Amino acid sequence: MIKLLGILLPFALLFAQEKNFLLPDQQNLFVHFLAQELKSASHRIVVLTPRFNHADLKKALLHGARKGSAVTLIVQDLKGDPLSLVQYERIDLLFYNARKLEGSTVIIDEHLACTLPLAIEQERFSNHASLVRCSDEHDAIISLHSALQPLIKRSIPYLK
Repeated sequence: MIKLLGILLPFALLFAQEKNFLLPDQQNLFVHFLAQELKSASHRIVVLTPRFNHADLKKALLHGARKGSAVTLIVQDLKGDPLSLVQYERIDLLFYNARKLEGSTVIIDEHLACTLPLAIEQERFSNHASLVRCSDEHDAIISLHSALQPLIKRSIPYLK
């Protein structure tokens, strides 16, 4: 039995788990899943979205920041939740205006990355049909984070 585990371990590592959520049908399931992951973050959360207005995910971000995670929130529209988050320690608000953002990306530590084709807004989650993909594949997360580095560097800090 132990020999069999040694053989299966590389396959388990190669085939990371991917979770897909169809919004609005699985909206509550996705929000709960993402909120739990945000709350359990250990050192870094990166959120890239055109607009951020979601009460449950805002609370989860604040909980993650209170636990010690550094939160980087990159938005194009500063109205609503982003401005209320900037007052908290360990939350960096960046403004990106070089090009129009179409979708959102959430990276939690090096263990989860979620991509959404829309902004993180409660109303959009309820009214627009879309597929959200979350993956825990380590190499893909590292690749996605490094691909976002030029965009992060072009973003302007809200508070200088």
